[in-house]
Amino acid sequence: MLEGKENGFIQRFLDIYEGNREDCILDKNIQNLKIYIDKNIDKNISLEDMSKRVNLNSSYLSRHFKKQFGLPPSRYLANRRVHLSKEMLDNGEDITQVALKLGFCDQAHFYKAFKSIFAITPNEYKTINKK
Repeated sequence: MLEGKENGFIQRFLDIYEGNREDCILDKNIQNLKIYIDKNIDKNISLEDMSKRVNLNSSYLSRHFKKQFGLPPSRYLANRRVHLSKEMLDNGEDITQVALKLGFCDQAHFYKAFKSIFAITPNEYKTINKK
């Protein structure tokens, strides 16, 4: 009788272990994707490209990326670009050059993204930063 309970316990342990193992693999894939995004911040990486890179369904990827980093991968990419642009503007770089270097398709998209995060335009930021 004890033998049946031991087998049940062992099976539950193995089920949990397998689940944890899959979670670890998923976490590692998502961590690797974050590193890839950070290294390729200037490239337009679509959610489809990201999904293929880690071999996951795009909605599944978005959900788990957000769970791990607080933002879906596409928003994470946009957010990183804008925060990096702020650093570049602090170093005196030209707004147009910053937009181009960070992969924004044009200056208008850069302005819109910057303003959505910092509530001011890059030009206003540069003016305030000079003072």
